[in-house]
Amino acid sequence: MIANLYNKFGLYVKNKNESMRNLGIFIRKIFKFKQYMDRKSKLYPNQQKIPYINQERGVLTLPRAEYQAYFQTEPIISAAIDLKDKAENAGFQQSQKNHLITNLLPLDTIEDNSPFIDFALNDTILNMVSSYLGFIPLLSYIGVWYSPPVLKKYDSSQLFHCDQIDNKQVKVFINCTDVTDKDGPLTCLTADVSKSIRKKINYEWSDQRQMVSDHLIDQLVSNNNINVLTGEKGTVSMVDTSSCFHFGSRVKNGSKGRLMIVFQYISPYAFTLPFKTNQELPLKWIASHNRFSKIERLVLGHGS
Repeated sequence: MIANLYNKFGLYVKNKNESMRNLGIFIRKIFKFKQYMDRKSKLYPNQQKIPYINQERGVLTLPRAEYQAYFQTEPIISAAIDLKDKAENAGFQQSQKNHLITNLLPLDTIEDNSPFIDFALNDTILNMVSSYLGFIPLLSYIGVWYSPPVLKKYDSSQLFHCDQIDNKQVKVFINCTDVTDKDGPLTCLTADVSKSIRKKINYEWSDQRQMVSDHLIDQLVSNNNINVLTGEKGTVSMVDTSSCFHFGSRVKNGSKGRLMIVFQYISPYAFTLPFKTNQELPLKWIASHNRFSKIERLVLGHGS
């Protein structure tokens, strides 16, 4: 009965306003307090040389020169390009969004020795994500996304919005190609500016009110507050997409499209996770392999 109430409550409050969502997270955290404290107690010690995600901004972009001493992106970029080429040669199987193909990397095909897993569990990546969230996170998703040059009226994730799944999260985006203004770059506002906007418009995360028009955003903020995350191949961006208004995939004429890799890190009490969390984690089975450390197994979902 408790599990059923916990699950229904999470799905109910995830679509509400900020106050209700914060209350929902507080209550769900009580039920997950042991897991939360276990994850909090294992936080990495700060490493002064590593750049961190500023709590007020909720967004960080790193060109290759700034991170190559700590982690490498070449193996996963090469793998992502291969996946895209194979799918393109076979004729893309469209996902629900015509402007964004998200099914190039089926999660059930990822092995424990995959370069995607190695990157997701890299000490520096986990250090940066954990320092922002305040605990060792759950890895809930890995994907390879392709935005084709589809010209039509913008909708869905092409409009400003904040993600529903948690009240705070980190998505790591890696450019697999050079991304310019015409290639539909991820575009976002900082967390503090986004919070101010949500308060002014009484924002809700419901399907009916989640998307916000450019016109309304333009009325409330200046262009100086809009971060367009362009960058060369290999550029890494970390964004709290629950706290930051954002959009992407507005690919323009003359572009060959945008290819990127996405890693998602959330809390064990995220709104869409059931009481028995590991039932819903797509990579939980990998956590049983002996090669992973205690922290790495927590990230993959062990003990959740």
